[in-house]
Amino acid sequence: MPIPWILSLTIGVLSGLSFTVALPPRISGGTTPAQTHPDPFENQVMVYVLSQDQWREALIRGRTPRLVEGQRTWVYLVEFLDGAKERRAHITPDRIRTIPQAQAQGLTTHVYDLSGQAGIDEMLALHNDLRQQVGMAPLRWSTDLADSAQAWAEFLLANHAFYHSPDRRRRRGRVGENLHQRLGAPGTSYATPGRAIAGWINEGNYYTYATHTCAPGHQCGHYLQMVWGESREVGCGMARTTDARREVWACHYFPGGIVPNRRPY
Repeated sequence: MPIPWILSLTIGVLSGLSFTVALPPRISGGTTPAQTHPDPFENQVMVYVLSQDQWREALIRGRTPRLVEGQRTWVYLVEFLDGAKERRAHITPDRIRTIPQAQAQGLTTHVYDLSGQAGIDEMLALHNDLRQQVGMAPLRWSTDLADSAQAWAEFLLANHAFYHSPDRRRRRGRVGENLHQRLGAPGTSYATPGRAIAGWINEGNYYTYATHTCAPGHQCGHYLQMVWGESREVGCGMARTTDARREVWACHYFPGGIVPNRRPY
């Protein structure tokens, strides 16, 4: 099973790659008992689990075939994502829902794409909260930029690629672009807007305004584009494979930022 990893790109002089590695779930126990039912969550890693009358976001960290109440089935080791690392074992299938199931049944308010207003609002708020911290004017959401970002995210997904769009697709280079992708085993690529761009925001910890430099070994370009003073509009899109093995997020900014030898504001 492949190991999930994350990679981000930004247009500008301060660019590079970032990786996050997460271990895939393990299968424990001995030989699978005869006539065990197929694992209903075989291709799922991120799920929702019923715990003390609450449906909580979690990762499946292990799975074991067991005999439960006379039925040969599976039990799971899960790690909850809503706070300090907390693991629970012996979770039965009836207490688990996939992300699409949880959304369809109204068990969560989290969003994992930009298809609705809730996802757009979250993405825009993340940008503007960051800009407010440095005294920059808020960005407006642009449907034109969102359409171009969506088209590029879909292109990259369909072509198994990850690189910046050519200038001709970005108003002759006047539109800035931030990219993010996650790759992994089936069921691992479900980022919320906040998780998708958390790495971009975190780059601010490595940027020094006084010297307009980025700490060695780090990149700051995504952060700089997000807070670029002259940028006024943003639009983002995302695309995900049907098996949630890979997802690509793209944000377009106008006017684009990261001009050589110029501070962001």
